[in-house]
Amino acid sequence: YKQPVLIEKFLNEREFTVGILGTGKKARVLGIMEVIIKEEKFANICGVEAKEACEAYVEYRLLPTRLERDIVTMVLKTHRILNCRDVSRIDVRLDEKGHPHIMEVNPLPGLHPTHSDLPILAEKVGIPYKTLISIILKSALRRMN
Repeated sequence: YKQPVLIEKFLNEREFTVGILGTGKKARVLGIMEVIIKEEKFANICGVEAKEACEAYVEYRLLPTRLERDIVTMVLKTHRILNCRDVSRIDVRLDEKGHPHIMEVNPLPGLHPTHSDLPILAEKVGIPYKTLISIILKSALRRMN
């Protein structure tokens, strides 16, 4: 951008993380989970310290359905445009009017069984950790023939 600093408006509303499985037209949303920071000292930002002690500082809730359509459409389009393969996790935050915005795309999301958002989300929607890993591997194998 040929500038010393890039400044963007801070979105201080609700935050969600979205798990996506598959590649291209076969990609589907695993689920959408709201990330709620329980400690004021983190200023509503789920950074490294909050994630490392997520049991104490972070609450995860599945998304209410009224927001689901807009977020699903946006993240699947993003996953496909960026040519993400087999799995990704996309973080979304709402603006003051309730419109979703992509904050971050994780084409290689963490897979720690108890500390990573994607496995936590999978468990919340009824997919055990080993099944999640199997789904990701099967997607890669299909893609590689």
